[in-house]
Amino acid sequence: MIKWESLLGEKMEVFLRQKWSLGYTYTSGQQTLKQFDHYVYLVEPTATTLSKHLCDGWIQSNRHLHHNTLFKKVTPIRQLGKFLSSTESTTYIIPSGIPTRAIKYTPYIYSIEELRLFFKALDDCQPSPYSPYRHIVIPVFFRLLYCCGLRSGEARLLHTPDINIDTGQVTIRESKGRKQRVIVMSDDMRLLLATYNKKMNQLIGPRIPFFPNHTGHFYSSTTIDTWFHEFWDPLHLIALPSQNNRARVHDFRHTYAVHRLNKWVETEENVNALYPYLSESLGHASFYDTDYYLKMSPTFYSEYNRRMDSIKDNLPEVITYEEDN
Repeated sequence: MIKWESLLGEKMEVFLRQKWSLGYTYTSGQQTLKQFDHYVYLVEPTATTLSKHLCDGWIQSNRHLHHNTLFKKVTPIRQLGKFLSSTESTTYIIPSGIPTRAIKYTPYIYSIEELRLFFKALDDCQPSPYSPYRHIVIPVFFRLLYCCGLRSGEARLLHTPDINIDTGQVTIRESKGRKQRVIVMSDDMRLLLATYNKKMNQLIGPRIPFFPNHTGHFYSSTTIDTWFHEFWDPLHLIALPSQNNRARVHDFRHTYAVHRLNKWVETEENVNALYPYLSESLGHASFYDTDYYLKMSPTFYSEYNRRMDSIKDNLPEVITYEEDN
């Protein structure tokens, strides 16, 4: 049970339990609610109702954050208000549109050379007395993100039994939208994980997290981001990014999808037949979500047009008839 500070804490606990009962992990939402609980405790410790004053103050206290981060700080509080309003008529609900919708981020698509330099830097990672397994975990973790197109949270929260080293099957349980799925790794990725798993078994024996931290628990998203910038940022001195947007951990997933599409086009695979498998492996609810990557694949449309041009001459002529007057 979470240790709450404010008098609103118990109500937040009930709200979270409802989310969990519906199958939502709600990890980031829980973190935001805990921060909001601390805020309420500091500014209005006697508050027992979610008021406009508290909500407006919370938004104002986070105005310095990036717009998308602010959006994530406000959404759980709005959802809390909607939940409480069913039993409390005085509960304030933050109106929709405050703040405006999150800004669409343009993914950073890593080049092959950037990936080569990045993974080489990871392989040179040195042991740390504060994190004794990180030099073993880091090179494998980021390769898994890129080679399988996983979300960072999906990889972080993998349980050891979720990975079948013999078949290469990976069961993604902690997925967006509560949708469990199974993916199959390539042989080289499977062998890398087999070597990693054997080494970890020798060091610490049976474990629940496939990627355990020094206490045997799962790594936090903050740790993953810290690792990424530790090894990515110095590469700017070697190879400056060719894009204006800032690279993120999540962009390994975007890069996986774009590189996969490019590869299929270049090798003249049947993209229509393979497309559903890509969508399913990414855990998308519909093809609409996967279509997002088509515009980021530089070879897709040019190659598509080339193929269409090659068959135009073979298409039967369409003859139209005009009716007699």
